[in-house]
Amino acid sequence: MSDPYALLEQYARQQQELVADNRLDELGAVVVQLERLLATLPERAPEDSRSSLAVAQQALTSGIALLEARLASVREELARAGFERRTRARYSSSLPAPTVDAQG
Repeated sequence: MSDPYALLEQYARQQQELVADNRLDELGAVVVQLERLLATLPERAPEDSRSSLAVAQQALTSGIALLEARLASVREELARAGFERRTRARYSSSLPAPTVDAQG
């Protein structure tokens, strides 16, 4: 693809799709390609790239929002797991130790 802005749009959409499909293990390769491409672009984009830039921005913003929502969900799960673990530890330490007699 010779148009770098169309390629930027493609990478941004691909990144959004990977996040939406929860294929985060594939995300790193796309991010590397995206960063390499961004490093080659001029500081000021040409006027005819506006459409591709708008689509890329929307796709990237959507992908970031999905990642942030997933992160918040994982944080909540970890907080619940930590609370449950602390609760079990408190209750188990207050219970008497089981006794076993010689007969089994």
